[in-house]
Amino acid sequence: MPNHSPTLRSARLAGLASVAALLVLPIALPGTAAAADAPGNNGTLKVHEPGTPFERNASESQQPICAFYLAGFNFDSNQVISYSFTVQGGANSGDPEGTPGSFTAGPDNGRPRGDGRTPVLEKTDHTLPDGRYKVTVTTTDGSKSKVFEINCPGGNNPEPPGTVGGVGQPDEDDGPGGVGGVDTGGGGLSGGATDVAFPLTAMALAGAIVGAQTLRRRRSN
Repeated sequence: MPNHSPTLRSARLAGLASVAALLVLPIALPGTAAAADAPGNNGTLKVHEPGTPFERNASESQQPICAFYLAGFNFDSNQVISYSFTVQGGANSGDPEGTPGSFTAGPDNGRPRGDGRTPVLEKTDHTLPDGRYKVTVTTTDGSKSKVFEINCPGGNNPEPPGTVGGVGQPDEDDGPGGVGGVDTGGGGLSGGATDVAFPLTAMALAGAIVGAQTLRRRRSN
């Protein structure tokens, strides 16, 4: 009966384990790749400032922004990704705001598979007034969202219209009306001058009556 040493037995066991690992490896790897590429609600959404590089590990700004671009990573290949904005917080929370749009994931867009982005969206593009918003990206498999804040220099609202001056009112210290009223024809009297003209006319009339009576009395005598 052959005598097998412990060293030889250990070597045989190690060889069998290596063969088993080689047999299992080709089966396990395709399964892992298939799971990673399985379609579904995949992907990561980021809101980047214009100067931030389009990279999967790039960090998002935690400060309010004005211009920005949306970056999507690890979505399904060539997937169309639609985006829209809603108000976040306050009395109008959940109301749609701004201008929606879409972008496409790679590789047909020239970017890595599943990656895509919008161009830089200036305030005239996204049309979001200053405030806090939630951007939601939607695909045929689901949606993802991100909250961010807009704060543009000078705001993004139309400036209030100028105040139109009202009709001027007479000064409380103005004196009585002067000569030359509108409806007096060729420069007639108006205001206080009329008040003076009426007593003068009455006095002239009274004087004429007294004169006539005196002349009549003299003739009768």
